[in-house]
Order: sequence, then structure tokens, then C-alpha cells
Amino acid sequence: MYPDAIWKRGMHSLAELLQGIDWHKETLEIYQQIAERLIDAAECDSVSIRLLALTGDEMIGYVFAGAAEPLAKAQFPTLPQGVGRMNRIFEEQRPLVYDFNDPDDQDIQSEDGVKLGYSHAVVVPLVAGDSTVGTVDFMFKDGQYDSSEDNVAFLNELCRIIGPLSDLLSITDELVELRVSEEGKRIGSELHDNFAEPLSVIALEADKALLAQEEADERQVNDSLTKISTLSRQSFGMMVDEVALLHSASKMSEDLIEDIRRYVTNFQAQWGIDIDLVTPDEALVVSRNVGNQAMRILHEALSNVLRHSRADHAIVRVVNEGRAIGLSIEDRGCGFDIKRRVSGSLGLRLMEERARCVGGRLAIASVISEGTTVFADLPRIA
Repeated sequence: MYPDAIWKRGMHSLAELLQGIDWHKETLEIYQQIAERLIDAAECDSVSIRLLALTGDEMIGYVFAGAAEPLAKAQFPTLPQGVGRMNRIFEEQRPLVYDFNDPDDQDIQSEDGVKLGYSHAVVVPLVAGDSTVGTVDFMFKDGQYDSSEDNVAFLNELCRIIGPLSDLLSITDELVELRVSEEGKRIGSELHDNFAEPLSVIALEADKALLAQEEADERQVNDSLTKISTLSRQSFGMMVDEVALLHSASKMSEDLIEDIRRYVTNFQAQWGIDIDLVTPDEALVVSRNVGNQAMRILHEALSNVLRHSRADHAIVRVVNEGRAIGLSIEDRGCGFDIKRRVSGSLGLRLMEERARCVGGRLAIASVISEGTTVFADLPRIA
């Protein structure tokens, strides 16, 4: 059992470590925040976090914090797993203490470290499950290091928290890569759905125009050229919309209402469709993933209004449902047979998939000659 002073210090340090980190940042930034907070917790000068390479034969310096950062980066960017006494960390999973003024014969000696006033380093294993996944190097200057066993045990306890976190961050990175891959497939399918049909019609009308020209059918030539012109302009505009939406995905505000209002305003200006936007008065904060999927559903639904409904007016409603949000897009256009269309429409299936991937649901109601409404219920965080 640790002395009360170390126990209280440990609980306080752990609380500050976990509460003070912005977990929404990229993985490298999270590690950097952890390293900086470990300096305060350990009352040392510098901290380096090293992770085991995929090859398993060396430790890679992942982040460095504190005054010793330039030295660590320059002299020890990587360390062979078996160098000096390092094997003990992997075999015994216990901390090692390095005394720069009285080094062990097996240790790597750093004359520059001694010149800069460093006296000790404590290298603590990061353990996840049964495996050592990395180390934390605590660097102490003269007068900072407490050589008691309780203090080394305290550093070890701190790193017992970091080990599983490190494993979790690696899993999160893999999930992000998978999510990006799945999102890329969805976007590719949407691009195909949005542009394959109009481009096919353009090709067909071009063939009609050429045939009509041979037959001196001026009216058919004009009709085909008019359709080609209209579809070409529409396709180009929609491509511009797609590119703008992809760029905006990384620049979303914290308020979904603001993002929707901006998109609707631009859509109206570009396509001349009158859109009534009904939203709550207060801001609506959602996670980035939910916000992106909501914007893609809105984009697809309004694109369908433009391409298929023959309506010149639409209504977009956003409802704050507490832990969830409701999004609906309604038009009074031509409508369609819901039973025949949904099974064969890639765009409608993709909207359903987007809602489902964040734990939400999507429904579509349509009556021929009366119009169509898309309803999406999405959680605020996913």
C-alpha cells in the first residue's frame, strides 16, 4: 500500500489526466496531451512515449514533451527492443530506473543528457492485456527525482491506465479507417447514381440529334440539343455541389442548424427552388459523424426534388428531440409508387444506409401526383 500522500497525489493526477484531455482530437494530438499531463503528474522535466513497431523489433518515439524533446528526437528517435536492459521491460513488465551519473554497463549513455542536467530516467512499460505495446520515458533533472520505491510504483500505476488507452486508440484508428473506407464507397455509389442516368440520357439525345440531322428533322434536333444543354448544366451544377459538400465535411460548425441553413441558401440560389426552412430557435450540437450523414441525406433528398419531382417548392424541417434529431424534406411534386421505386433506387437505399450507420432510421412516404417526404431520425452523438 502506498503512503497517503502518494495515494492522494495519484488520484488527483489520474483525474486531471483523464478530464483534461480533448478526446475529439486526432490520435497523435491525444498522445501529445497525455505526455504533457504526465510531466505534471510525475513532477519531472520531460516525457517521451514510445510505441512498439509493427515489426516488433524496435520502439518508435511517437511523441515527446518537455525540455528534453530536442535531445530525445535527435539521439533516440527509435530504440531497438533489446538494447541494454530494455529486454527486461518486455520480459518482466516492470519499470527500469536509469542513473545517468552512475550508469549500468548495459545502458546507453547520454553525455549530452548529463551536460543538460539530467540525472535519472524511469522507463515504464505500457501494457495492454498480456502484451507490452510501448513505454513511457520520464526524464528527471538534478533534484527532481524521488528514488523511493513508492514513487516508481506510482509512475507504474499511472502507466497502467495509459496502456489500455493506447490499445483503445489503436482500435479507434482502425475503426476510423474502416469508416472512411465505407464512406468512400457510399460517396462513390452516390456519384454513380447522380450522374450515370443524366449522362446516359445526354448520350441518347446526342444520338437522336445526329439521326434527326441526317433526316433534316430540325424540330427533333432542337429538342435533343435543348435536353443536352439542360442536363449538362444540371450535372455540372450537381458536381459542384458534391465537391463543395465534400470540402465542407471537414469544416462543419458546432451548430447543425447553421450548416443546414447555409446549404439550403446555396441550393436555392443555384437551382431556383423555393425552400422553406423550419428549425428550432436554439443551436443544435451533434457529433461530426452525425452531422456529416445528416448533410448527405439532405443533399440527396434535395437532389431528388430537383431531378425527379418537378416541384418548384420544398420544405425542410429540423426538430430537436432531446437526444435525437428529426430531419424531413418534403415536396409537392409528382410523387412515385413507393413499392416499385424504393427497391430499385440506389439513392434511396444509400440514404437509409446513412441513417442506419449512425444508429438512426429513415422512412419515405410518397403519393403519385401529391409529392414525397423523406423522414430521418438520427441520434445526436454517434
